[in-house]
Amino acid sequence: YRVTLYKYRKWTWTRDLRLAWLIPVIRSGHTSKNNIREFSVDRRNAGRAKGVAGLAWESEGAIHIENLSDITGQCAQATMANYAQLTNVSLQDLEQKTSHSQSFWAVRVETKGEPWGVLVIDTVSPNVSKRKADQAFDNNAEFLSLLLQRA
Repeated sequence: YRVTLYKYRKWTWTRDLRLAWLIPVIRSGHTSKNNIREFSVDRRNAGRAKGVAGLAWESEGAIHIENLSDITGQCAQATMANYAQLTNVSLQDLEQKTSHSQSFWAVRVETKGEPWGVLVIDTVSPNVSKRKADQAFDNNAEFLSLLLQRA
């Protein structure tokens, strides 16, 4: 399992002023801290956010995706396209940066009642326990919110 915390950032200098970003702040593990994806979110139009993190940003609850195909080796274009659709990334982005994850759990994180960012759990295992992830987050959400008020 890996846990990645993304922070919402407004980017005013971009050509498209509607776009903001979910930027990785911290990731667990010792081998996969480089080359982490950033995901765009559209401040004006729901449904245009990218990635599992973007889906969680726009959701009122947790996002749970499991049993994704292993796309690390040779696989059919249809398999890649299905993975891209289920994880809400473009096929082109996925081809440039293949994912090893086969399941995800993600939730929007708030501080003082306002959205702050997104917490994503991913694993190479085909299953991440939604019940355990929901329970762990519920048990620690208040503490996490307090920590993030200073971030």
